[in-house]
Amino acid sequence: MGQYSVVTRGSDKIFQLSGELGLEETAALRPLLWSVMEEPEITRVIVDLTGVKRVDASVISLFVATKNGLGKRRRRLLLCGMKREIFQLFEQTNLNAYFDIRKEPPGETVVRD
Repeated sequence: MGQYSVVTRGSDKIFQLSGELGLEETAALRPLLWSVMEEPEITRVIVDLTGVKRVDASVISLFVATKNGLGKRRRRLLLCGMKREIFQLFEQTNLNAYFDIRKEPPGETVVRD
């Protein structure tokens, strides 16, 4: 069973996911991800998959639908922190070319005096 938390940082909405993600988690995440589209101050959605062990087709489908919806609103979806096994699923389906995928989550900007 998967878990998630949601954090807002500036104009980013960050979804930190963990565990095994399947149909049940897709049903829980869908309204949360899609509600971000109604928040005009959010320009980028970051999905941090660092703690995710497994995803199924329903999760990947949700990411595709979310990216499409955000794109229509000139916003971006960033997937990051994928384990090699999960990234290979994206490679096998050529979705690695469709998504903006990063190895690491974007860090916070450090302001120095």
